[in-house]
Amino acid sequence: MSNTFVTPRVVTTIAQSRIDYNNSITSLLQNFASAGEPDPAEISLEGTTGLNTGMFWYKAGTTTSDGQGRFLVYDGSSFTRNGIGTYQMASAAEANNAATAGTIEYGDIILLGTDELYIVNAAGTGIKQIGGTATSLSGLVATQFLRSDIETTAEANVYFNSNNFIKVPTGSTAQRPEPGKTISGQIRFNEDLDQFEGRHLSSWTSLSPTIPAANTDNMTANIVFTTTGVGSRYINENLTFNPSTGAVSATVFNSTSDERLKENIEPISDAINKIETLQGYIFNFKNQKDKSAGLLAQQVQEVLPEAVYEDDKGKLSLNYSAVIALIIQAFNEYKNITDAKIANLESKLNGR
Repeated sequence: MSNTFVTPRVVTTIAQSRIDYNNSITSLLQNFASAGEPDPAEISLEGTTGLNTGMFWYKAGTTTSDGQGRFLVYDGSSFTRNGIGTYQMASAAEANNAATAGTIEYGDIILLGTDELYIVNAAGTGIKQIGGTATSLSGLVATQFLRSDIETTAEANVYFNSNNFIKVPTGSTAQRPEPGKTISGQIRFNEDLDQFEGRHLSSWTSLSPTIPAANTDNMTANIVFTTTGVGSRYINENLTFNPSTGAVSATVFNSTSDERLKENIEPISDAINKIETLQGYIFNFKNQKDKSAGLLAQQVQEVLPEAVYEDDKGKLSLNYSAVIALIIQAFNEYKNITDAKIANLESKLNGR
């Protein structure tokens, strides 16, 4: 079919004018619907040949990745799209190829499958998802989202269903953020240390409950208690911890004491004399008003250093189980002395 446009003639009757007008519209609708771009040599308009600005062309066909199925308008040099195009394509690869080829352009909307919308990017080199699982925040203002790379504040709560989660950055110690990119409050998971850690001022601090690994000496472990009331925390009613006083209460405290686990076993010597150097005191700790009773670690350290532990800050703590062992041994020594004296007295009485 020719692409010739039928020009309405100057006529003297209304009927003939209507016929010519209908013929010209029919020629536009028929001749400008083609898979290939119109040939300027085959277009005749009012005695002239060629394309004119404002002419429409419907690119026929069903291959949307090739731009088929949309109206184009002649802008004086070429046919270009008329408005934003909408297409349905089978895959993202097909849409990206179409964008690269120029058959779809910036702003065009693409439906992939049945429920994923994409838009051609500004560079015309690919597509970006609209909504759904899109990873781009392009076009959003800062109050519409929280960023992890800058210090930001939001007056809102974040809620998750019971089967959802929040993902924090994960990496080795060497992969911690550079000093210039760290701020207090940052949280990450350290794969080397197998623990969560948080940034506080100029250092990273463990956020995980830790228990010393096997065969590890001189490690300090922190046990996390659940808060259940003002001033008191507990695992259950049988084990409580008051952080304001440092008091721990339990129904029973057991210390590992199996003989099969011990070596270099020897009795405490001169236990009576050691006991005599110790004094019991009533006192209160400087940061507390509650009275308590006990020994002074420094005095015990003089006679039984095995019962005293000194931390890396020089603070002393006392193993009262070891002091009980000293008391028992002193009692045994005293009993041996007493028994010997009684035996000697009985011997003298029987000799009369």
